[in-house]
Amino acid sequence: MAWNATTRRKHRHKIGLDPEELRVRDAARQSFLKACCNSDERHHSLTGGLQVVISFSEKRMLAYESTGAKLLELLYTARPQTTTRDRVMDFTANVATIAKSLTPQTCVDDIVTQLYRHYNTDLIDAKPYENVTRNMVFAAIGWSTMLYTAILQEPDSDFCTSTQDLGDAELRVAQSAGRPISALLRNFSLIPVSCPPGIKNSQGLDTLLAVTHLNFFSLTNLCDVSIEWVDDLSKHCEFNRYSQNKSLKLFRFPSFCAEICLNEVNGSLLSRICRGHNCQNDCHALSDTVTEAYMTEVLMTYRLLFGQHRRSC
Repeated sequence: MAWNATTRRKHRHKIGLDPEELRVRDAARQSFLKACCNSDERHHSLTGGLQVVISFSEKRMLAYESTGAKLLELLYTARPQTTTRDRVMDFTANVATIAKSLTPQTCVDDIVTQLYRHYNTDLIDAKPYENVTRNMVFAAIGWSTMLYTAILQEPDSDFCTSTQDLGDAELRVAQSAGRPISALLRNFSLIPVSCPPGIKNSQGLDTLLAVTHLNFFSLTNLCDVSIEWVDDLSKHCEFNRYSQNKSLKLFRFPSFCAEICLNEVNGSLLSRICRGHNCQNDCHALSDTVTEAYMTEVLMTYRLLFGQHRRSC
């Protein structure tokens, strides 16, 4: 044991991380998981998968390190020893924690205001970074829920994700930042809530695909369908049967869904956002268990495709 401990200490020294830096980084990661999944205790069987989620989230955050460096320097004036990487992770955890208290009318600007209070930041000093803060808050909500991947364009341009622009080309971020978050995400199909059977969605398409025998083997060999692993939960099970490239999209981080299900589901940020969703079809399908039902549905997808047929494993 002593030899192993010595080896680890040498390794830490080589990569330039002292014990205090590692403690800060681990604390930021744990805070991020707590905010995202309402995770009080790490489930041993999910540890590896959750580490993959954290590592992937950190890579997403890298795109905002340079853009948000000056803002983060202002917010973390009292903690100058922290690295930009750890600041982005801690910032995201704080956004998720604040957003959990949202109401159906809470908007990005409301979270921005509470963030400045949390960091004891003077509003006059923060004014030059207002649009950067708005974009980082929007991105942090995507990182915390895994619903979408935000793309930062010009600081004052409207919100944008990796798959679509969220707003009109004429709109500015200040306008979208004043819209309720659940409504903003709902209008662009980023909230994975479907109507019950028999009710059509806004595009008039069936919401369910009924197949007697559905597994990976039959899809690939009989239907020539390939699996496309996606980073965004809102794209899970998306399939365009009219496309020449027939691919079924699957969310690539099932451990994230399992962690939410194994903890108090209603304490997750994703649950708060889904509960703020009001169906335009007036189906009255939403309840406090909607997020748990969806997370379970996602997990059952893997069992259906890969666990029911020997050749699909």
